[in-house]
Amino acid sequence: GHNAKIISPQFVKPFVKGQKNDGNDAEAIAIALQQPTMRVVPPRSEEQQDMQSLHRARQRVVNHRTATVCQIRGLLLERGIVIGASITRLRRAVPEILEDAENGLSHSLRASVHELYALIAYLDDRIKYFDRQIQIVFRQSSDCQRIASIPGVGPKTATAIVAAAGNGAEFYNGRHFAAWLGLVPR
Repeated sequence: GHNAKIISPQFVKPFVKGQKNDGNDAEAIAIALQQPTMRVVPPRSEEQQDMQSLHRARQRVVNHRTATVCQIRGLLLERGIVIGASITRLRRAVPEILEDAENGLSHSLRASVHELYALIAYLDDRIKYFDRQIQIVFRQSSDCQRIASIPGVGPKTATAIVAAAGNGAEFYNGRHFAAWLGLVPR
């Protein structure tokens, strides 16, 4: 029977008294909510939450792939084999390194690098899966397609904006939206 509202933390902070703890935080939230001009954050729709979950899951897999690439590079660097920082260079170099029997890699390290390289291929497949899902959501959303009509904005950016900002009704104008995105005149 309650009407739940979401208040941005930076608007609650001025009302916190004393040390930060659960009691003081709850009191500050209650005081902030009673302010007549307090702005609340509009809740996200289920569609927005679904879009955002796709982007977060995809980002998790991308981060995992990046960590795996760095680990392979680190393991090979310890043995004196240097690979450039890009994933493309690693994709070209690792099969050649694994096939070269004269490079001094132990069987154990060779097997470890092979398994990590296979993990990268698996993670690539997972990233492609999320890309396809984002593409499906993009095709079904007229808001996303309208945003994608802006030069330089594609399906991933459009769905991410709709997932985060919704219909944009909480922004007074384009300048407020740009500031929210973090775009500044510089």
